Amino acid sequence: MARMIPSAPPAPTASSSVSSGDANAAQVRQKDILVLVAHLHEDRSRKQDRDILQSMAGLHIASLLDHSKYRVRLYHEMWHGPYPTDTITSLEFDVVFLTGLQMDFDRMRQLSYLFQRAGATVIAGGSICTLFPDFAGRFFNVVCSGGVECVVDAMRDYECGSLKPLYRSPQSNIGRYQDPCRESDARGLQS
Repeated sequence: MARMIPSAPPAPTASSSVSSGDANAAQVRQKDILVLVAHLHEDRSRKQDRDILQSMAGLHIASLLDHSKYRVRLYHEMWHGPYPTDTITSLEFDVVFLTGLQMDFDRMRQLSYLFQRAGATVIAGGSICTLFPDFAGRFFNVVCSGGVECVVDAMRDYECGSLKPLYRSPQSNIGRYQDPCRESDARGLQS
């Protein structure tokens, strides 16, 4: 049975969105993306862990998103504590990226259910998604297997309305991560 994968609705054209000559109506709202690094504490309690060893996957994912097109929010459950799931509202986020370690997979599944119920497209990666992508595909709209570089391909297809259920990227292929803030600073220094 084929799964339905939500994707970006087609962007309205200037002529279709302007009904009364209002030029502001032609502007399309920026889409909201949440990059959530899931964490389920080993004693299954709701607490923060300010250990200096934190996963960097969320930062890698966020660095691959086009910040001129999307409003990106990064939330790390190990650092910030459990995401407040009681505050999730319908269509709050267009896309939610979930990542986590093996012990965090159950938490990723819980979060996926809640965000999908609220209308978000959930894209997940991490060790279980890489090792068992077909199994992981039962819980997420899209699975990224391997390195985080497949985020670029998934977002390109999301924008075109043609998301696939699985994206693969070799873990040996390390991409160039860009920090939009540092790039603008670097350009200013060069002139």
